[in-house]
Amino acid sequence: MSLICPGCGKPGKGVCTRCYLQRNPLTLKPFTHVFCDCGRCLYQGQWIDNNAKCVFMQIKNNIQTPLDVRINHLKVEEEVDKGTLKLRVQVKGLYRGEKFRETYVWQVPAEKKSCKICSRKSQGYYEAVLQVREDVIPQISETQLTKTMKVRGGLDYYLASKDYAFEVARQLRKRGYNIIHTTKQAGVKEGKKIFRHYFSVKKKVD
Repeated sequence: MSLICPGCGKPGKGVCTRCYLQRNPLTLKPFTHVFCDCGRCLYQGQWIDNNAKCVFMQIKNNIQTPLDVRINHLKVEEEVDKGTLKLRVQVKGLYRGEKFRETYVWQVPAEKKSCKICSRKSQGYYEAVLQVREDVIPQISETQLTKTMKVRGGLDYYLASKDYAFEVARQLRKRGYNIIHTTKQAGVKEGKKIFRHYFSVKKKVD
């Protein structure tokens, strides 16, 4: 026996999907979007390199669905404007087995801060030096580069993150370059020794 939707009169199984979602829209729990000029975004205490991915995860973790609604797909468009993150989110999903597609417009506070890497760069801080000699051309992200210094036989690249330096060295080693890794104590912080990392990069000799 077909039931009539009390909202719009559509025959079916009672309240139709459109009327149910109009009465019980998806909502977004409050959060603040923290971002850096370099494109990084703060998510659960960690700076994420991909801002679009960060925003997507923020929405996915904060979106609230009414009873019997399941989300299958999210498409997010975002824009930061005068301290506000403006969101346009297309949601595809199921309500009691019936497919639906709805678009929601939300706004959340946005706060600009310097990420850990940019703060280090502004202070001239570095954790590693890539000592490139001869005609080696490394691929280095500008967001990680504190400074470049011309030296005899090549260039020294000062990098804000030692983890990033290890990744660059690994890629260069895969390309056939010789990598020599050394460390030098740079100080003591909270009773622990602080070391800087140096990576000597040269052409592999056959």
